Amino acid sequence: MKSARALYDGYNTTDNVVRKQMLPKYLQDVVNFSQRSDLTKNEVIALQKLVRKARCS
Repeated sequence: MKSARALYDGYNTTDNVVRKQMLPKYLQDVVNFSQRSDLTKNEVIALQKLVRKARCS
């Protein structure tokens, strides 16, 4: 069980096993824009959903 948990990073919060994938620059630019812009909270949420969708495809 301990070995399985060490291999599957979803059981804990360490980044030892699975490295986090960096966003492509164009998506990171969109995220940065949303954080600096005067978008409403709902617009930021909608934009973040689109970024997540693009990241997973």
